Amino acid sequence: MHDPHGFDLALHPVADHSASAGFLHFGFAMDDADAVRALHQRMELDRVPVVEEDDEPDLVSFKCLDPDGWRVEVYRERR
Repeated sequence: MHDPHGFDLALHPVADHSASAGFLHFGFAMDDADAVRALHQRMELDRVPVVEEDDEPDLVSFKCLDPDGWRVEVYRERR
């Protein structure tokens, strides 16, 4: 679910609730796809582990790992 103010919530059943679980993550939306790409590049230059990336017409995103191993997504999604 989402609202016009930028709130997004996606709930999915998962069996594994650990930091290393494949889907479990939290994220941050950005207003501009190029800003997502620039941050992605900076994360890679800073050697932050990037574990997933998408660059499609309607979705630009990447997921990286925080120091505790939790997945963090940064994205711009066209709706």
